[in-house]
Amino acid sequence: MEITDNIKDSAKREKPTWYKMIKLLNLIPTLSIWPILFFMSIFIFDNPKNMIEAWLLFFGINGIPILFIALLFLSNRLFERYKYISIMLSFIPLVCITLFVFLLFKG
Repeated sequence: MEITDNIKDSAKREKPTWYKMIKLLNLIPTLSIWPILFFMSIFIFDNPKNMIEAWLLFFGINGIPILFIALLFLSNRLFERYKYISIMLSFIPLVCITLFVFLLFKG
């Protein structure tokens, strides 16, 4: 009886397909850009005038994908109780990446 109850509970907790697609849409750019960002941020240390500022910039640039992934985990945990907040948290990384690409190619 316990096994069937666990299966029913896991079926209830299954996320909708559109929600999974939003998550995937957020993870693909985040994980594909992260290695490029890390490689480019190493060059901050070529000839820095202020070493503390260089370290802060390095951790700031490399912390953005970690923040995006943390937002997706938080969104996933909040989905059961607060669906609208969870959906808004899911769109934050996507909006930030879209704004970055738009501002990059605007010039």
